[in-house]
Amino acid sequence: MDEINAAAAARRLGVSEPAVRKMIGAGRLPNQARTGPALVASADVDRVIRERRAEALGRHPDTMTFARQVRAQLWPDEALTREVVLADGRVQRTGGYYPIAGQVHPASGREALRTLTPDAAAVFGRAAVEVAAIAPEAFAGACRFCFADTSARVHGGLQPTDAPAYRVLLGEPCPADVRRWRAEAEANRVAVSRLRINEERNRRTAEQDRTRREFQAAQDAARTAASRLQSATRAMSTIDPSVARQAAAQARQRAAFANQPKTSRIPDWCDCDVQHQCARHAEGDRKAARKPRPIRMPR
Repeated sequence: MDEINAAAAARRLGVSEPAVRKMIGAGRLPNQARTGPALVASADVDRVIRERRAEALGRHPDTMTFARQVRAQLWPDEALTREVVLADGRVQRTGGYYPIAGQVHPASGREALRTLTPDAAAVFGRAAVEVAAIAPEAFAGACRFCFADTSARVHGGLQPTDAPAYRVLLGEPCPADVRRWRAEAEANRVAVSRLRINEERNRRTAEQDRTRREFQAAQDAARTAASRLQSATRAMSTIDPSVARQAAAQARQRAAFANQPKTSRIPDWCDCDVQHQCARHAEGDRKAARKPRPIRMPR
């Protein structure tokens, strides 16, 4: 099992190391180390990431609005700037932050990270929030999505996706990110399709097994019933001769049908079927009925 220390877990969760130690003390992150520094399982950290994101989304269901709030908190000058399209098509930026005498300019960029609530890292991931706080001139045309994705893969945590909220934070993705998202979406579609095919195959297999078990149970019950009927018939034939004649006729019918050819035709020597007997067998049964049967005295 992959285990990491409290510092790596804090980096992946986007919280401070004391917060991680508080989670360990509360039992939310089980401590895997028997002695020495605390160690937590990566699977438990990923579980807490999903739980914290679900809790944060409950407080901020509109991710687009929340992304604009985070962007405005990171870059207040940009939030107060307005773009105006002139008649000749040029775009002119107006407004901006102009401090009054004695007023302190609000923190921006990486300085504003400490002013964000923990929900920002819980919803978008620490990597995306930190990359969004980097000044544009520091990238020199590089893709913020690629940088945030690489940071999330190295340190762990949520990776940016092709969602409008991430575009608000990080801008437009590069073509490489678009191709990667398309490939991941196609791979997910194929995986879901295979999963559905396997589920349908397993369902059919389970249904066939159930049908076989029901057929076997019914067949066993029929054999048991036939054996009981045969025993009861032998016992009843000593009391009522007609039962013996009926059993003999049924036995001959079963033998005739068991020996008939594959064309399902009755043999030439007999026209018995399941509804009536032939004249020869009916006459034999009548003679057997007229024949006196000896009376057996009890011993």
